[in-house]
Amino acid sequence: MRRVIRRAALTLLGLVLLLALLAWGALKASLAPLDGERAGQLPGLGASLLLERDARGYVTVQATSRLDAARGLGYVHAQERFFQMDLMRRNAAGELAELVGEKALPLDRQRRVHRFRHRAGLVLAALPPEQRAVLDAYVGGVNAGLAALSLRPPEYLLLRQRPRPWVAEDTLLAVYGMYLDLQRAQGQDDLATGWLKAQLPAEWSAFLLQHSADWQAAQDDSRVQPVPLPGSPLPAALRSSQVACSDCSLQDARDIGSNNWVVAGRLSLHGHAILADDMHLGLRVPGTWFKARLRWSGEGRAHDVAGVSLPGAPLVVAGSNGQVAWGFTNSTADWADVIALRLNEAGTHYLSGGEYRPLRRINETLAVAGGAAQQLEVLESEWGPVLPQPAPKGQAYVLRWVAHDVQGLNLQLMGLESARSVTEAVGLAAGTGIPAQNLLVA
Repeated sequence: MRRVIRRAALTLLGLVLLLALLAWGALKASLAPLDGERAGQLPGLGASLLLERDARGYVTVQATSRLDAARGLGYVHAQERFFQMDLMRRNAAGELAELVGEKALPLDRQRRVHRFRHRAGLVLAALPPEQRAVLDAYVGGVNAGLAALSLRPPEYLLLRQRPRPWVAEDTLLAVYGMYLDLQRAQGQDDLATGWLKAQLPAEWSAFLLQHSADWQAAQDDSRVQPVPLPGSPLPAALRSSQVACSDCSLQDARDIGSNNWVVAGRLSLHGHAILADDMHLGLRVPGTWFKARLRWSGEGRAHDVAGVSLPGAPLVVAGSNGQVAWGFTNSTADWADVIALRLNEAGTHYLSGGEYRPLRRINETLAVAGGAAQQLEVLESEWGPVLPQPAPKGQAYVLRWVAHDVQGLNLQLMGLESARSVTEAVGLAAGTGIPAQNLLVA
């Protein structure tokens, strides 16, 4: 009996060790190779490409052109961060359920209202040729890097899925994902403030909704005067628990925000300006950014750009080109409005300019891993999509958001790579299509 138990235990131990060995082998096979030549793995290269990593994994891409630098960065992003990139594009497009199942359907429905994949196609068609060329080179690098892995990333093994190839629209979706991270995407603030103004006397709403000057300073040194406490008491009816707005919420009141500093060259020991930038984003694994250095020749000179990149995008978001350094903090201005539409009795048309215009109806299909596809009807007006939040009878709420504009997204941020002065860098900022930021340049 003891001999049988011993054999069973040894067999079980052997199976456990075998499974552990197989898991270790799968993880190792999914890692990016760090040494050796990879001839033929990156189609479209104009010349040889060198990828170097320091002891901390900081990647340097050495290329002979900007297009090849984009291919190299895409290759590295895919080999080290493809699952992160996949989640970013799916989150923005409302396609998570296709990967992880029905649990993601509520979020997909919320995201799909924005129809960001459709909007990405419109942005793509409007990109200048030079930006489109860099984007296409990056996409080629991403798919080459993914294909060169010995085994697909382990997350796909656990989900029993295969990664979908990267397309140009996916890069734009990654930037739309930053819009969702950095700006309020459902009009919560407007809905909440509108409800408060409808319920409260004017002096109370002015007091409760006054703009705080704690974290702001006017350029002309003027001061924002606080609104005084109302002299009349708060109406008793509003103190009742029966008065509530279930679909309203105000911005989280915790002290959050990014910060940055710059020191003039006349104050530094080496005589050059110093810029420090700390972009506060949510903690996640892996982190939002990917450190990279891009070196290439073009426009009659050598380029050397170092900083942080966003996996999914072909450029350095914040960094330095040796002559100019730049960084960002998020702008907390009002970038979205909620508009209350007046509907006809059938709810099919809305009043605009003295006449009723039809709501556009778009049927969206939500794919679900392991389940049947779901249908979602999205209604759109001339100002934007109809929000799912309940509205008073005969009305609907529409979101007017800068992220829905074609002009709200492009790859002009790449221009900072070649900027030779602060003046030139600031001049590029106005036409840069990203979530609105405060730009600091030195």
